Parts: sequence; C-alpha cells; structure tokens
Amino acid sequence: MNASFARAVVLAWARCYTAGLDGAARAERLAELESDCFEHLRVTPGFAGSATLLLRCLLGVPADLSWRLEQSAPRGYLHAAAVIIARPAELLLRLAGAALAVAPPLLAAFYVLVALLIGAAALQAEPDPPWFRIVAPWALLAAALVVAGWRYGGRRPRTGALILAAGALPLGLALVATVVAVPLALAATGQALVRVVVAGRPRTAGNA
Repeated sequence: MNASFARAVVLAWARCYTAGLDGAARAERLAELESDCFEHLRVTPGFAGSATLLLRCLLGVPADLSWRLEQSAPRGYLHAAAVIIARPAELLLRLAGAALAVAPPLLAAFYVLVALLIGAAALQAEPDPPWFRIVAPWALLAAALVVAGWRYGGRRPRTGALILAAGALPLGLALVATVVAVPLALAATGQALVRVVVAGRPRTAGNA
C-alpha cells in the first residue's frame, strides 16, 4: 500500500462529507486534511504510515459526520427538526379545531337523546318519578339553547356564547354520571369562546 493511495482515499472521503457546504468552508476543510495527510506521511513513511492514515480515517468517520451536521445545522438540520416538531403540532391543532366545531351539534343531539330516553323510561314507571318530569323538558330546552347559541354565535359571538353556555353547562354538570355530558358541554362552550376571541381580534388591513 503506497502513500498516494491512502492519501487519495482520505481526501475522497473528505470530498464526500463536505459536499454541499459553503465553498469557503469546504475548501478550508479539504486544505486542512491535505496538510494533515502530508504531515502524517512525512513523520511515518512507508506501509505503516499509509495503514495508520487509513485507520485514522476510518475511526474518524463519526467525528467527521458530527462536524458536517454542525456545519449544516443553521440552515438544514434545525429547519428539518422544526418541521418534524411543527407538523404533528399543526395536525393536533387542526384536529382540536375540528372537534370543537362539531361539539355543539353533538351536545344538542346528546341532550335530545337523554330527553327521549327519560321520556321512554317515564312511560314505563309507575308512578312517574318527579325528576323525570323535570329533566326531560330541561334536556330539550338545553338542546334548543345550544343550537340557538351555536347558530346565533356566528353573528354575535358573545351573546351566542352566553346562550350556548346557559344551555350546555348546567345540564352537563347535572349529568356528570354519564361521563359524556361534561366533556361535550365544555367542548361546546370552548368552541363558543373561541368565536368570541377570534371576533375580538383586530382586523389587519388585508382583512378589512
């Protein structure tokens, strides 16, 4: 194994891992390695020098790649990491927005279902428990308020949010044992509050 071959292998590897770098940084790195090869082969000539030079190159691969990553970080790798983090977060936000958007009609449908189930149970109960007569109409009224607040909130977000909350929260808390009522009530109210916040933001010149 001659010195020229070992030196050519080291420099070929250097050209590979510095590809794509800024011209000045790449030229400086290649010049540094070429000088290092020359000095190594001068101090340790012959087969021993060539073999140890190739061994140094092999053992230095992790350090070379680490150096390449550090050089690319400001432009390439940090941007890639930001994209990797941002895309799932954006997807979660979109899913959360979609969930909030359908929460009011789902809650209204749930309250109507509760009223129907209570009404059906009341027909079979003798005598009718007093709370049957209270909860069923309350559930229908709550469903109507949720729908009204949801629809009206497009024009007047604050008033719509108040109407929706008045229908959603009291019955939702009363039906806490159902497990479903409280999350739906909170989500529906949250959707109404989002409308209020969005409506309160000042419009930019482009949106005016």
